[in-house]
Amino acid sequence: MAALLYEIGVEEVPAGYILPALAALQSAFEAGLAAARLSASEVRTTGSPRRLVLFADGIPARQPEQDVVVLGPPAPAAFDAQGKPTKAAIGFARKHGVALEDLQLRDTERGKYCFVVKREAGRAAAELLPGILRDATLQMPFPKTMRWDQSPERFARPVRWLLALLDDQVLELELFGLRAGGESRGHPFLSPGPVRIPRADYRAYLATLRGRQVLADVPERREFILAQLNTALKSHGSRVTHMGLLDEVTMLVEAPGVVVGRFDEAFLEVPAPILETAMMEHQRYFPVRDQQGRLLPFFLAVSDRGEGGGDAIRAGNERVLRARLADARFFWRQDGQRRLAERVEDLAGVAFLEGLGTYRDKVYRLELLVGTIGPLLGLDEADMTHAKRAARLCKADLVTQMVGEFPSLQGVVGELYARRDAEDETVACAIREHYLPRGADDALPATPVGRVLALAEKLDNLAACFYLGLVPGGSRDPFALRRQAQAVLLIIEANGGYLRVDGLVDLALGLMPAHKDANAQARAHLLDFIRDRLYQICLERGHPHDLVRAVLASGWEDVNDFLLRLEVISKFAKTPDWPRLVEVVERTWNIARSGSPAEQVEPQRFTEDEERELWHILQANAASLSELLSARRYDAAVCSYLALFAEPVHRFFQKVYVNVEDAAVRANRLALLRDINRLFSERIANLAEITTGIQK
Repeated sequence: MAALLYEIGVEEVPAGYILPALAALQSAFEAGLAAARLSASEVRTTGSPRRLVLFADGIPARQPEQDVVVLGPPAPAAFDAQGKPTKAAIGFARKHGVALEDLQLRDTERGKYCFVVKREAGRAAAELLPGILRDATLQMPFPKTMRWDQSPERFARPVRWLLALLDDQVLELELFGLRAGGESRGHPFLSPGPVRIPRADYRAYLATLRGRQVLADVPERREFILAQLNTALKSHGSRVTHMGLLDEVTMLVEAPGVVVGRFDEAFLEVPAPILETAMMEHQRYFPVRDQQGRLLPFFLAVSDRGEGGGDAIRAGNERVLRARLADARFFWRQDGQRRLAERVEDLAGVAFLEGLGTYRDKVYRLELLVGTIGPLLGLDEADMTHAKRAARLCKADLVTQMVGEFPSLQGVVGELYARRDAEDETVACAIREHYLPRGADDALPATPVGRVLALAEKLDNLAACFYLGLVPGGSRDPFALRRQAQAVLLIIEANGGYLRVDGLVDLALGLMPAHKDANAQARAHLLDFIRDRLYQICLERGHPHDLVRAVLASGWEDVNDFLLRLEVISKFAKTPDWPRLVEVVERTWNIARSGSPAEQVEPQRFTEDEERELWHILQANAASLSELLSARRYDAAVCSYLALFAEPVHRFFQKVYVNVEDAAVRANRLALLRDINRLFSERIANLAEITTGIQK
């Protein structure tokens, strides 16, 4: 077994490109190995801005031998009437180097043909790996690629060297106009120049580069930076909390060194969120807070120069940050000359989506939506006043200079400016919360007014995009509609109560200027889209896919009602009675839809005691079951349904033949089973959707 070490040496690749590219490299390499009938006991990747690395161990020296079946001439052409080989058979055998007695006759779709089975020796891994590596490299995805010389291949940044070793053998690989060798490179400033890598030993490779001022292993580099940052923060009684920034910085450097910088305390007149954004987004600096969480006039910068050049690097970073903070302070002061409420009409000059006017038009829609949704979510009169005020002001910060410079602060700036304008605290908070959740791991709005406004915002965005036909496809979702649909569902769940999504969608689409038929089409597509997000949420929570589909089939638009039914069914699926329940619902569903039931059951057409028994049980208990269902007492309803119908339905199917020749009797029996099934399938879950076997 052999080890492979592959390194692509590049000019600085953007931090966000690296990890997705490495994941794709590993996936494509493993697929290439499998296609070539090779394998590896271990495959890993790592990287930095200047190198993308793949290591594989346990690669066999050669492909395994295999039998290759070669199709020859048709049997009548290969053998005469006496069964003797013809010239065609003789030539076929000679071409493939086998004896005539080794020829075989086999039946095919086109008749009987002559075949030969050849034992093919495996090729050496060293011959196959260059092609596998080449293909895997060229499949690496990047948001943008470039060409930099006469070679036809494109890459994220110019490739400057290739290292490709199978044990101690350099592979014959040519790519990007370069021939692979056995050398890597040290840090371009601290330890420039080539460095020989004698063999494909991952630990030795990392140690060699470490000696040349390069921490090539991503987890090692991240932990090193984190330890340095926490050491610097310890004196202030704090620790690193911005893990996203830590991950980004890890992919920006090879020889990390933390520098502590300082800025003028006068800048602290600007609210901390603005200062932190200026530090983190523009400069990738870590802000420093004390034990009480107050922002201090310090910052931490991670340089790519190790521990050297501290004073010069510190001075340079302080100079750059000073300019950024001066801009932020200027915008803070300038924006303060006008109240937020005075900026609302300025939104008439900011386009929302082509075909849907401006952000002023959007604010008008939000005010209307909040006025309708608020009472549905239980807002009292005071909260409704605050919600309408927040809806009016929530987009006004888009026309401030601060948001123009720091777009990620929209909502945050609105909250800060609303407080400065002495708006009610509930209004200020809702302005920020209406953007939540901004990402998969972000919190939901915490206040009732914030939830109402966030729901209105997301419903309007979804309705607008589906009205305009801006529907996500595949991985493409430029308006983050999947996240917003998921947020709608999560906000409804968090708020509690029984609120129907279809009603909310109707409210939002009702504010679009489209013709009724066009809105009907958008409605259907949007509801399907939200339903799919609900399905995905349930899968991510660990519910089996067929259970989720079963409960969805009985209605989902009342989200909390759906989740309650799913919880009840999921618990019941773990009980010994589950197989009996599935049998009752599934058998009645399947037989009822196999024919044409009568509109109503006619008891006078019954001929068997078992069908009369079922009818009397249904008549005597339908009302009480409906009461349980209307009260959302689904656990009790499930148990009652099973107790009432399991045995009688079983006896019915044992003794009664449903599909009799008499059409009226047949339709009557189908109607009886349909009505029994509807009590469960239309109100709780259609267990005919269960496909993965009975849950134990």
